[in-house]
Amino acid sequence: MIFSSVIAYFVVTLVNRLVMRHIFKNPDYEEPFERLGYVKVPFLSPEQIEFLLDFYHNNDTDTSGLRFHSTMFSKDPDYRRKVDKTIKDLTGDLTNQYLIDFKPLFANFITKEPGEASEVGLHQDWDFVDERHFDSVNYWCPLVDITEETGLFYVLEGSHRIFREIRMSPHNYIFTDLEDIIRRYAKPFTLKAGEAILYNNAVLHFSKPNLSNHIRIAIGSALIPNEAQGYHYYMDQEQTERKIEVFPAGPDFFVNFEMDKRPSHTDPVATIDYERIKITPEHLEQQLLQVNQTSRPL
Repeated sequence: MIFSSVIAYFVVTLVNRLVMRHIFKNPDYEEPFERLGYVKVPFLSPEQIEFLLDFYHNNDTDTSGLRFHSTMFSKDPDYRRKVDKTIKDLTGDLTNQYLIDFKPLFANFITKEPGEASEVGLHQDWDFVDERHFDSVNYWCPLVDITEETGLFYVLEGSHRIFREIRMSPHNYIFTDLEDIIRRYAKPFTLKAGEAILYNNAVLHFSKPNLSNHIRIAIGSALIPNEAQGYHYYMDQEQTERKIEVFPAGPDFFVNFEMDKRPSHTDPVATIDYERIKITPEHLEQQLLQVNQTSRPL
């Protein structure tokens, strides 16, 4: 039963992707984004970086004590709303420069304090749309140079086409038996301050700890097609019955959202049975070898 439902999912996804809209205004970005899951682009000017750093340091947050944190970790909705608006206002024209008719769901600061505990483990971002019909895009743009010392950003090329189960909150870690292979094939990035990676939210990624003596600040935003409905998928990990609740996510959903908690400010529109899509180490390595053979420098 699980096998047949997985096959049905991939058939529906394939049919929809054959007629799927383009994402990028520059057609040269379309093919590597579809194949590898990301592109790297120039994004912020020195003046914009300076503005964002000043804003960050002059607005208090309540995330002290955490070595890694984002604006979404804050329990202060007014702060989350202020950050969200400031970053969206600054970057709206920039995302429109690259993407065809996309809208932001939320925008964040993403921060690594100095120390080993700032490492971010293997993960995929949540689903933000019905991915049988649409892709969502995240931009991640550091405000300081990304080096081995400040913590390299790693991407597993092609993973958005391999790991296709619904990604809900709280995160459901499914990579225990695959971690060695993933880390062996993952590609590290150095980036200059103001460069950005635009990546498919389904791409598997992680980052090394910030071992410098300085805070490492980046901005990020999840964007979806204008015509798509935004969603947030939630599953209570304590329940025996594995059900995913689907919540509609509009422009204010995530500024009123508490991390890893069931949304209380809106009602679910659907409930889905959770089905684990099992990927063996052998199958994963075979898939990654194929991606590796066709990869070209961007």
